[in-house]
Amino acid sequence: MFGVYSTEERANEVRERARLQLGFDGRLGPVDSQEKLTVYLYGLDDVAWRGGFFSYDAEGREE
Repeated sequence: MFGVYSTEERANEVRERARLQLGFDGRLGPVDSQEKLTVYLYGLDDVAWRGGFFSYDAEGREE
């Protein structure tokens, strides 16, 4: 995560600036060019993760 911004416009501006930085500009080859920076919209004052933690037992069943 790069950050949280108040508007989609601001998030897109930061994404464009990030593309100039090593690691996001393609100079490292496929490592940084395969997965593009994406802007996601989230609502304010809302829970973003509802699932909680879980684990697996020795047989691979979810506990």
